[in-house]
Amino acid sequence: MAAKITVREALSRDDATTVQHFRGMWLGMAYPEDKLRPDFAEQTLHFIAEARQLKHYKAFIAEADGKAVGSVCCQLFGGLYPLVFVESAR
Repeated sequence: MAAKITVREALSRDDATTVQHFRGMWLGMAYPEDKLRPDFAEQTLHFIAEARQLKHYKAFIAEADGKAVGSVCCQLFGGLYPLVFVESAR
């Protein structure tokens, strides 16, 4: 029987899991491990903390049998350019 997968909002205590999944994402795309910064975890945790404070960052954890099997993150995107148009013209 297949395990039931549940999805829940991640909490800050789940940040280390998210970091592991980010690392796995890059390695899974065949990005060379030696090209990842030695402080990958610290940089990613800093990114998450800043995004949580400034960009409404949210993460979600997929679990099967109580074990994290996946995650996804999102945040507000500020755009590539400043918002210089009136709202009705956007």
